Amino acid sequence: MSVTVLGGNLFAGTRGGGVWYRPLSEIVTEVGSEMEQPAGFSLGQNYPNPFNPATIIRCELPHPEHVTITVVDLLGREVARLVDARREAGVYSVDFTPHDLAGGVNFYRITAGRNNATKKMVLLK
Repeated sequence: MSVTVLGGNLFAGTRGGGVWYRPLSEIVTEVGSEMEQPAGFSLGQNYPNPFNPATIIRCELPHPEHVTITVVDLLGREVARLVDARREAGVYSVDFTPHDLAGGVNFYRITAGRNNATKKMVLLK
């Protein structure tokens, strides 16, 4: 099956060799709508964990805040700063691809206003 959008219409090839189409206005009811706001602050477990070569860290912010997400080693030394900026309320995902980080256990830490959280992650090399 093949699908494409052209001139405000969605076209799809059918099994019998025909073409099905509909105006996008009939299919998409709302574009760019705001996401539902999180009820509370949270830091999710990175995925995948253990990981190699990359992982994703997810967090939820119920209010606009200055957010800092760092990666620290077992001794608490910062080895990477992933985010250091103001973020609006919402759900965020941050990709982390370490280049010069030794394999093993590390931690990632978020600070958002008065909220703090830390989780463990394992890098396989």
